Amino acid sequence: MTTPTATAPAVTLGRPLVCASPKAGLGETGETCDRLLIASSAKPEDVVCVLLTALAGQLPPQARTTAPILLLGGRLSTHQSELFFAQCRENRETGRRLRPLASVRMETSLTVQRYAECSDWTGSTYAMVTPGPQAAVTALRWAEAAITAGAVPAAFLCEVVPYGPESAEVIAAGLVAVRGGEQDGAADEDGGEPAPFARLDPRPYLLEVLAGTGGPGSSPSSSSVPGAPARAATISGGAR
Repeated sequence: MTTPTATAPAVTLGRPLVCASPKAGLGETGETCDRLLIASSAKPEDVVCVLLTALAGQLPPQARTTAPILLLGGRLSTHQSELFFAQCRENRETGRRLRPLASVRMETSLTVQRYAECSDWTGSTYAMVTPGPQAAVTALRWAEAAITAGAVPAAFLCEVVPYGPESAEVIAAGLVAVRGGEQDGAADEDGGEPAPFARLDPRPYLLEVLAGTGGPGSSPSSSSVPGAPARAATISGGAR
C-alpha cells in the first residue's frame, strides 16, 4: 500500500496588510486594526507606495522587481469620475477652462506611479474597475493561474478605497501571491495570527472575499462570494 505524500500548495497568499492616510483606517468602534500602516499623505499614490513597499518584503528578492500589480480600483475610479464631472459642471457655470490634469487624475493605474519611481520594480500593472467584490475574485484567480503556469513568479494584489468626509482620505489593502514554498521569511517576522481587519470601515472587497472564503484571520462564513476560491489562504493548483 502506497502512502500518499503531502504536496505543497501551488500558490500561497501572504499576510494581508492595510495602509491608510492619517485620518482614515479607524474601525466602527474607534479601534485601529493590527498591522495598520499609516502614510503621511492623503494622496492615493503615497498610500499605495507605503503599502506596496511593505508587501514587497514578503516576496523573495528575485520576484520583487517583476511581480505584476493587480490593482482593484472600482470604488476609487467611481469617486474620481464623480469629482471630474462635478468640476466640469462647475467650470461650465463659471466659464473657466478645465485643466488637462483634471482628466488625467481619473486614471486609476497612476496610483502605483510613486512606487515605481521609488523602487526598482519594473513589472506590469493591471487595473480592474469592475464594481463589487467580483474584481477581487477575478484578481485571486488570475494570480493563481499566472503563477501556477509559471508566467510570473509572484503577484501583488492591491485595492484602493476612498474614505472619510467627501472621500478625501484613502485606505489601501493588499497582499501578495507567490508560488508555494517560496514566500520570503520577512512575512512572518512579527509572529502571531493574521489580523482579521473585522472592524475596518469601509472594508475593502479584497479583505471581504478573503474573510468569506476562510482566508487569513477569519473562518468561513455564509457571506462567501460566489465564484471565490475554495480557500484563499493556500490556493491549490489545477483547473477549476
